[in-house]
Amino acid sequence: MDYFHVNASYIFWKTNHLTVPKEQYTIINRTASSVTFTDTSLLNTQLTCNIRTFGQIDQNVYGIRIISGLPPEKPKNLSCIVNEGKKMMCQWDPGRETYLETNFTLKSEWATEKFADCKTKRDTPTSCTVDYSPVYFVNIEVWVEAENALGKVTSDHINFDPVDKVKPNPPHNLSVSNSEELSSILKLTWINSSIQGFIRLKYNIQYRTRDASIWSQIPPEDTASTRSSFTVQDLKPFTEYVFRIRCMKEDGKGFWSDWSEEASGITYEDRPSKAPSFWYKIEPSHTHGYRSVQLIWKTLPPFEANGKILDYEVTLTRWKSRLQNYTVNDTKWTVNITNERYIATLTARNLVGKSDAAVLTIPAYNFQATRPVTDLKAFPKDNMLWVEWTAPNESVNKYVLEWCVLSDKSPCIPDWQQEDGTVHRTYLRGIPG
Repeated sequence: MDYFHVNASYIFWKTNHLTVPKEQYTIINRTASSVTFTDTSLLNTQLTCNIRTFGQIDQNVYGIRIISGLPPEKPKNLSCIVNEGKKMMCQWDPGRETYLETNFTLKSEWATEKFADCKTKRDTPTSCTVDYSPVYFVNIEVWVEAENALGKVTSDHINFDPVDKVKPNPPHNLSVSNSEELSSILKLTWINSSIQGFIRLKYNIQYRTRDASIWSQIPPEDTASTRSSFTVQDLKPFTEYVFRIRCMKEDGKGFWSDWSEEASGITYEDRPSKAPSFWYKIEPSHTHGYRSVQLIWKTLPPFEANGKILDYEVTLTRWKSRLQNYTVNDTKWTVNITNERYIATLTARNLVGKSDAAVLTIPAYNFQATRPVTDLKAFPKDNMLWVEWTAPNESVNKYVLEWCVLSDKSPCIPDWQQEDGTVHRTYLRGIPG
């Protein structure tokens, strides 16, 4: 200091050539100054002591390299996994950041033999894969050592049979087949992984319809033993289902396999579960004593059709006359009838059979209705158009609602729907929200 003709107040400190704020300085005496750092995580740096001489000339007096850090903490949560066909991998929680180069070593041994150490790589310091193939049904002891310049610690030891840490390969070649006898089942078959030769397995089987996003699962107790096939029941007829399967050791030790590749199948058809909605329209007729009647019906939704509808059978019966049968491939049919009262029936047919019959009475020409509904109202709710009414005093079998959409851009095309006789409020299903 005397050489430069200055005192400690002329001293300033730099880290990596950046001046440290003066608030961190302490002048000890005329010739000595200290600097204090509160954030030690930043102290992996070069620290220099400098003075400013007369003429505002900065002069470096001395410098050191500072490396700061912490000793390693005891590794925690050590666990291991044996992926089928691969070597054992173990991982752990290394604890706090040490800010120093810290080496982790995975150690393992039998009661009578030590195995080669597994040293972690710089980019994966929390796991290590041993270089030997695991031996099943013989217990092994495993632990981790962590070491840096400030210390060395050892994790708790864990002792286990590698077979209890197995993650099997998923079942493969999953296939799905249906049954002509039962429309509510699909049979799954698959090939188990080779590990099934010496350990017993249990399974998770999940399924969903093709257009669904949420999986359903077979009760685990139904698939809790080794098998290579399973029959899924209580499914909907003529519906495509997607399946996947995974497995693990039967006693629950170890890990579930990944899911298998998905496979799909379609349940067999069943007879339609419901009669179609059935209605009629009277059209003008130019023949005296006759009326032109258009019979109309709704296509069954897939969950009621239970298969591909091949055709419809229409029957017409007049009082004291012979039954007339017609096969129709459309959802409407026009026929000339007399002015008398008729009974019409309609069934839908698929490959398996016919639906129950929808029955419709076509009144005589001079029939006058005497039981109209009252207080008919329409109102929007939940992005739908709702209709409600007051029922007549007499019992009602069914209601038929007719409507059309009024628009300047398109003609008023009539639509209709049927409701059960106990209903007095519904929304119009043919109108988009």
